[in-house]
Amino acid sequence: MFFVVGDRDRLIEQYPRNQVWAEIGVYRGDFSQKVVDICKPAEYYLIDNWTFEIKDHNPFPDEAENFGGFSSKIHWQHFGDDPVATQEHNYQHVTSRFAKNAEVKIVRANSIDGIKSLPDRHFDIMYVDANHQYEYVLRDMMEARTKLKPGGIMQMNDFYEGPGGADQNLGVMGAVNTFVKRYDFHYIAMSFGAYSDVILAEDPTSPLVMQFLENLNNSNLTFFGMSEALVPNIRYKAYRKKDGSERYLPMF
Repeated sequence: MFFVVGDRDRLIEQYPRNQVWAEIGVYRGDFSQKVVDICKPAEYYLIDNWTFEIKDHNPFPDEAENFGGFSSKIHWQHFGDDPVATQEHNYQHVTSRFAKNAEVKIVRANSIDGIKSLPDRHFDIMYVDANHQYEYVLRDMMEARTKLKPGGIMQMNDFYEGPGGADQNLGVMGAVNTFVKRYDFHYIAMSFGAYSDVILAEDPTSPLVMQFLENLNNSNLTFFGMSEALVPNIRYKAYRKKDGSERYLPMF
């Protein structure tokens, strides 16, 4: 497994062009635009329901410790006073944004129904960035694996434990680690920094994986190899600088 000193944008720069992509969890399509511009996908399915349900973010009927502040964070920081209207606006924004991109296909559905609607063994790369609670993530991954071509890659957003993760109920790292054990997938690479991405593949010797690694080797990125056994234990710690800002350092 390679730990890459760069963000998710630098990771996707290493993919070969003209692959078949799906992105689950789109929001306003900012990352989708980067995939279109950088990766030039042959086909690109964008899946999101563009609706808002607070129960999808806080599983408890009351404001339990560690989760009480999360509802308000999601509500105010991302969706404003009228979250339903905001999400409808986001959908219209994405539709308009990619209207001239013939390769982009927009699927308005929740993550699991949207993934199930896709053709089996059709995708080279599946990017999963939907509901980040453990059970949702694991279910999305279990279904997404049936849509990958042999030798395909799954990339997961917010593979992270550290400051902010507890308040946001992030379950991505736990779900990914469970998935890897259940289905004998392998960690290929991950990005650096808080809310990093991780890349997985069932066949670490597939042509797609090998091309990704060759491109990484020929890039100007700094990266280093680490044992897969260490990956589940990665966490980030925040250090405050003299100027008041924070930096996040990975702890192995």
